[in-house]
Amino acid sequence: MSMKWDGEWQITYEVFRDLGIAFAAVLVLIYILVVAWFRNFITPLITMAPIPLTLEGILPGHWMFGATASTVLTLIVVPLLYYQLFKNRKPPE
Repeated sequence: MSMKWDGEWQITYEVFRDLGIAFAAVLVLIYILVVAWFRNFITPLITMAPIPLTLEGILPGHWMFGATASTVLTLIVVPLLYYQLFKNRKPPE
C-alpha cells in the first residue's frame, strides 16, 4: 500500500492521461474489429470519422451550461456514440 501526497490536480492529470491512452488503444482495437467485420479498410474509417467531431458539440455544450467533464461522463458518452454509429449496420453478405 502506498500514499501519494501530490494533490488532487496531479492525480486527476494522471487519470485523464491514462484514460486518453486507453481511449486511443480502444479506438485502434475497434478499428481492427470493424475491418475484420466488413473486410475492407475504408468503411471503418468512414464510420469512425464522426467520433472526434462529436467533441465539437459536447465540449461547447458543457461550457454553455457550466457542466464539468468527468470520468463518469466519458464512460457514458463513448458507449452511446458507438451504439449510435453501429446500431443499423449489417455485415456484408
